[in-house]
Amino acid sequence: MVIAMMSIIAAIALPRMSSANLNYRLKASANRIIQDFDLAKKQAQAISQDVVITFDLTNHLYEISNLPALNDSTKIYRVELNHYPYNTKIEQVITTDTTTIVTINALGMLDQDATITIYDGSTKRIILFDVATNSATDISTW
Repeated sequence: MVIAMMSIIAAIALPRMSSANLNYRLKASANRIIQDFDLAKKQAQAISQDVVITFDLTNHLYEISNLPALNDSTKIYRVELNHYPYNTKIEQVITTDTTTIVTINALGMLDQDATITIYDGSTKRIILFDVATNSATDISTW
C-alpha cells in the first residue's frame, strides 16, 4: 500500500519538477544574456571602443568582442547556452539590420534594437535589447 501511494505521488510530482527545472534554465539563460549585455556596455566605456555581441544560432552561443574570457584572458568571452548549466538554444535573433550582431559603441550605447528568442522544447523566453532605454530586458510573461 505504501509503495503504491509513493508511486502515485512520484507520478504527480515528477512532471512538475521537470517543468520547473526547464523554466529555471531558461530564466537563467535570459538573465545571463542580460547581465552580459550590461558587462559589454561597461567594457565599451572602460576601453573607449566598440564592443560587439555576436549570436551564433547554429552553435547556440554568443561571443563578446574586446572582452577576455573569464578563464583565459587570451581568448574571447563566449557563452555556450546549449551546455551546462543552461542547456538551452537560441532560436532567433531579430535586429534592425537583419544580422545576428549587436554593437555597443565606445560610450556604452546600443546601436540598434534586437530581439533574442531562446528556447528548450516548446518553451521560450524573449530578451529585448532596446535602443531607447539602452537596456536589455526579459519580456517573457511566464
